[in-house]
This record gives sequence, C-alpha cells and structure tokens, in this order.
Amino acid sequence: MLAAIHIRQVRTDLGPLTCAALATGDGVRLFTRDGDTDTDRNMIGLDAFALLYEQVRNSSVRLHLSDAGLRRNLKFVSASFPAVEFVDTAFGPFGTLVRHASDAIGEHVAALLAADEERRKVARAALPPLLVATDASKARKLRGAGLGCISETGRRRMHMAPEARSILEGELLAIEMGIDRFRDRDLHILTDSRLALATLDGRYHGRPGVAAVADRIHEAVKGRNVTFSWVRGHCGHALNEAAHRLAVAARRCHEANVCPDVAAAIADDIVESLHEGRPHSA
Repeated sequence: MLAAIHIRQVRTDLGPLTCAALATGDGVRLFTRDGDTDTDRNMIGLDAFALLYEQVRNSSVRLHLSDAGLRRNLKFVSASFPAVEFVDTAFGPFGTLVRHASDAIGEHVAALLAADEERRKVARAALPPLLVATDASKARKLRGAGLGCISETGRRRMHMAPEARSILEGELLAIEMGIDRFRDRDLHILTDSRLALATLDGRYHGRPGVAAVADRIHEAVKGRNVTFSWVRGHCGHALNEAAHRLAVAARRCHEANVCPDVAAAIADDIVESLHEGRPHSA
C-alpha cells in the first residue's frame, strides 16, 4: 500500500487553521485543527498518521510525509511502527498522492475563503461606505515615497515604499494601501491627485510600474463598492491633511532611520491632532 500525508496552514476570518490530508489508493481523508503553531502542525499530522497506522498495522505501507520535520521525528522512532516504510522523496506515484492531498486541502480552503468573502459582503452591505483619505510624499531626486491613509474613524496606516519612482506611483500605492487596510468595508477614497484618478479610469497611461499598481487596484476592488473622488490638497480638508502628514512622516522617519515605536507614536499624534482639530507641523 502507498500513502502520502500533506499539511497546510492558513488564516481565515474565523482564525488560523491547520489542515492535513491523507491520500491513499482508496481516496483522501481530510483533517482540520484550529490554530497554526508548530504544535498544531505536528498534532494534525499525527492524527492522519494514527488513522493510517490503524488501517495497516497488520500489513504494510510505504508513506511519504511532505512535512520534513514530522517525517524526521517519526523516522527516529520508526521501530515502533514496523508496518511503515518512510519514503523521503515524493517520486512517481507518491507525487500523484501528494497532489491529490494538496488538491483536497486547496478545495477545503477555497470554500472557507469564499465563505469569509460572503460574510464580508454582508457586513459591508450593512454599513455605509467608509471615507478614507490617501496621500504620498516624495523627496526630490530620491527614489521612494512615504505613504499615508486614514479613515474618518481614525484608523490609519503609514508606510515607506522605497520602490516608488514617481509621485504618481506613490499616490497609487497609497490608494492601494488604503484599499488593503480597510478590507472590511465599502470605501469612498479621497485623493488630491487628479493624475492618479485619470490613471485608474484609463485616461492616462504612465510607466509600466504605474500601470502595474493600477492593475492591482482594479483587481483588489472587484466585488466591492469602492469609489474615488478628488479633493484639493493643502486647503484645510481634515482627512486629506492628516493623510498628507502621515505620508510625510513615513518618508522622514525612513530617511532618519527612526525606530518603529517612535514612528508609531508620531502617527498616533497625527491622528490625535485630527480628532482635536489642532494643527500639526509635520
């Protein structure tokens, strides 16, 4: 008898999950366990192994375990399992069994992720679109841009994108960051870049890097209600000003090699100043 056990760990909206699949000539048996630690990985693999050994204890089986660590541990005590011959390399029919096991896990995970997305759609539909401002800051003659995004509820993110080659690419990266940061809501995104909006609606085609970011944004908003609007920059719009300050802070913190804790404190102060309506010098 030939068998293969494959293990995969994933994260879903309901929490981390570890899956194992035992594939034999008779089909595939799936096992799941909440959590994604090394202990969870070992325990789920042992569950699959225990079932297999119960089936073959009076005969024999050649087994490939795709998890090298668990395979090594079981081989170390292989004398306790005389019915099992451990196979290190998934050659020939073992490769087919591993694919069957992997496919079974993949189908299960796909169903879980589809259920996650359906729950997100229901949750998003129950709430109005969240207003989010995004912005980018780029120093002259230096590659890279600081990115900032902030919602009307005060949730924020700032990040340095060292790969950005233009302010337009930075503006689009900031929009992409905002879409990713607030995946649980429909969005109304504000940007002070007319060129970014022109790129997103196809009226402007920039460098390949710019087009690549625009393509990722289009892919990220599929199935979601996300709208984009222009707001005049540096004219006192509170969210736009806060997004701008976050972007500038991200760039300056990167240039000055500021530690993450201090950078986070700066970002918190920007959000606090937004709620208090006080000016900020960043």
